[in-house]
Amino acid sequence: MKSRAPGNSASDTSGPAGVHLNHAQDVNSTDPHLLAQNMFNAVASGLTPSQPLAVVVPSGAPNTCVNQGSGSIFLIAPSALGQGFAAPGCNTPSVGFVGTSAFFNFFRPSGPNPSFASLVAPGQPLAVGYATQVALATVAGYPKGSVFPFLSTASMRSSPTPARGITL
Repeated sequence: MKSRAPGNSASDTSGPAGVHLNHAQDVNSTDPHLLAQNMFNAVASGLTPSQPLAVVVPSGAPNTCVNQGSGSIFLIAPSALGQGFAAPGCNTPSVGFVGTSAFFNFFRPSGPNPSFASLVAPGQPLAVGYATQVALATVAGYPKGSVFPFLSTASMRSSPTPARGITL
């Protein structure tokens, strides 16, 4: 039985010369930890979303408290971002930030969804609204990213390992 050369095992993704083949990798997928934490904060604040992708911050006037069930949310940016509280009246204990999942592009590395820029800066150019979105993401510790791309992106990546000592 012949033994295989290093880098040519049956489970390896490399070709006969040990060159790693390109493979699709989503470089802008949602952050499951942030989605779950956001859902937890929303529920602890009295909201009743059906799933993490459906979390929506209530509307109202900025810098006001909105009671929700057994909790409350202090509206930083109505319909976009709030500070959640486990009791009515926006008093302690704070449970953390609650963000509208779609507004923050489901917490992808590319940052907020620019389609919602007019929500936080009505009548202003897209750049002003998007800058406000990025500022809100920064306050909450969410990904800030860049405007494009804002959906899932499949990128072809390969290993940086040179083929047979030759750097390509």
